[in-house]
Amino acid sequence: MSESDQSGDKRNGAVGYRRPPVNRQFKPGQSGNPRGRPKGRKNLPTTFADVLSRPIKVRDRNGKTRTLTKLEAIIESITNKALAGDANAFAKIMPWAEKLEVFNRLTVDHDAIAASASERLHRLLVGLAGRPPENQDSTSQKESQSTPAQADPKMK
Repeated sequence: MSESDQSGDKRNGAVGYRRPPVNRQFKPGQSGNPRGRPKGRKNLPTTFADVLSRPIKVRDRNGKTRTLTKLEAIIESITNKALAGDANAFAKIMPWAEKLEVFNRLTVDHDAIAASASERLHRLLVGLAGRPPENQDSTSQKESQSTPAQADPKMK
């Protein structure tokens, strides 16, 4: 190579792979897509999600019509095929079920549910009584022991 080629390809106007002509290069601060995507135009993931969330009517084996989203209908269809013995459908649905942790959500901790329900019921009863839970037992004993005349000295 000559010395002029090594000093700087842009100054010499060398054009080739990764060396566009100088008049075609973007100027500093200039975007390659100045107008960009128009406002309101949906990208591919948004369009795909919109299509899958549209409702369709599906008829059961009993003849009843019900409305499902397309995604729900697809999942139900693949699941029914897997239950009927289709190995390909089973192979498609099981990795998704594991990835979405469907089996972990199906297990129920009955003790935790019972404790939570008991706690909610206790809070509701305390709220209805209008007393704090710690003083409820002691105040009920005092009220049962005193008579209305003893409770209010002005009533005599």
